[in-house]
Amino acid sequence: EEEEEDDDLVMIDGDGTDRRTRRGNENRRSQQQEQEQTRHENATNQQQQQQQLVPLLPVRAVFGLLSVAVKITSTILSKILPSNVLSSLSRAFRAHRLNQRYLAASARGRGAVGPTRGDPIEAAKEFRRTFMNENDGNCLINFVELSHSDALRMAKSEYKLCFVYLHSPIHDDALGFCKDVLNDPNVASFVNEKFVAWGGDVSNSDALLLALGVSPSSFPYCALLNSSGSRVSLVVSVEGYCDSDELLEVLEKSIEDASGSMSEARSRNEAAENDRLLREEQDAAFRASLAADAAKEAKRVQEMEEEEARLKEAENERLENERIESENRRKEEERAMALKNRREEKAARLKPEPEMSVTENVTKIAFRMADGSRVERRFASRESTLNDVYDFVDTLECISETKYSLVSNFPRKVFHRTDELLIEVSELSSNGAMLFVQSEEQ
Repeated sequence: EEEEEDDDLVMIDGDGTDRRTRRGNENRRSQQQEQEQTRHENATNQQQQQQQLVPLLPVRAVFGLLSVAVKITSTILSKILPSNVLSSLSRAFRAHRLNQRYLAASARGRGAVGPTRGDPIEAAKEFRRTFMNENDGNCLINFVELSHSDALRMAKSEYKLCFVYLHSPIHDDALGFCKDVLNDPNVASFVNEKFVAWGGDVSNSDALLLALGVSPSSFPYCALLNSSGSRVSLVVSVEGYCDSDELLEVLEKSIEDASGSMSEARSRNEAAENDRLLREEQDAAFRASLAADAAKEAKRVQEMEEEEARLKEAENERLENERIESENRRKEEERAMALKNRREEKAARLKPEPEMSVTENVTKIAFRMADGSRVERRFASRESTLNDVYDFVDTLECISETKYSLVSNFPRKVFHRTDELLIEVSELSSNGAMLFVQSEEQ
């Protein structure tokens, strides 16, 4: 009431006119302005939301059409492609989606990771190196550096379960689990003794494929896989962080439960191995009998073939000898004819021997033949050349070589067919020179 009385005041102007005022008018006007501004902002927001919804409508329509197209395509492919091909494609697509989800989670968490590694053996080695680096150089569990499929085959051959650890570095418990649980001496000793251990980082394709098969709901993830049967089965899995005692308890109980199936698998494999060995022995005996019969027949055929080959070889040898003899006769005849023609040709153009009465400018040369015989001849020193000396030797009947050289002994020098005058050859300028006929034929 006091406020209402305060609001209604009467002021008298100088001219006597009264004017009623309300001190609360200013407050009311301020409230009205705020309400009007709020209504204006709400209207603006609604208009913006409507404008944002307008471009989304075509996008939603497109995605709806795409989903319908995918369903139709899947139906058509299921009727065209074999089931195993569809299964492989579906598995690869699920692996790609799991990989993309992991990369997205890693990018939101600790930073984006690199591309998945394709080589499973290199990925297993890298996992072991990273494990040791993050745990002060310790890796007490003997993780095999193989692909997970090869690790399963190794466990099957040793009649053991396969201990699998899937590592996800984007989870906070991963490092602590590796350091406090997997590197616990009791856990490591038990795992190394009882299982074939394999570990992998889910950032590589090999570990992603295994994760796709076991579908872990959380990390860190450990599992025991049994590959003793025709298919790989999951014995037990430990998802999320647990201490070493809890993990040992689960592993011990699981190996007790699986011991029966492992013993049964060992018995089946031993029985199958015995049957295989028996069949191999029977097959070997049968093959040995067949081999003995075949050896006898082969020996008989071989003896016949060897006899035919011997006769054929003898005939070929006879024909070859006749051919060689004929060829040698032909070559000898050609050689004799060539020597005869050479003697006649060289004798026709040979310069005459100086008379015995001529003593000046005369060179006397003795020729020693390969058979030891000796022939002498006098040449005009100022007219005869080394070619004339060779022409004289070519005319001798005792020369049967088509290629030869004339050589002096002291000093040893080979004289070639040239136009050099004898008087210019110091070794032959005097009388009494001796030349040896040296054959050059092979």
